[in-house]
Amino acid sequence: AWRQVLKVPVFVVQGEADLTALPAIAREYFDSLKSPRKQFVLVPGSGHEPTVASLAATRKVLLEQVRPEVSE
Repeated sequence: AWRQVLKVPVFVVQGEADLTALPAIAREYFDSLKSPRKQFVLVPGSGHEPTVASLAATRKVLLEQVRPEVSE
């Protein structure tokens, strides 16, 4: 299977009900990536447009996962 190798961490925050960027396709692409650190966050009830839930999930990932990666 084809895999893209990246030297950077990859974080994806995906709306569960996104009809533009389908979660299954986003997950398939995410799974095809090889990265030193990866995280896929599926936000329940959220679509393609930002919602309070998706913004909160994005903020949480940025503060708890991404910030430590760039602070090292």
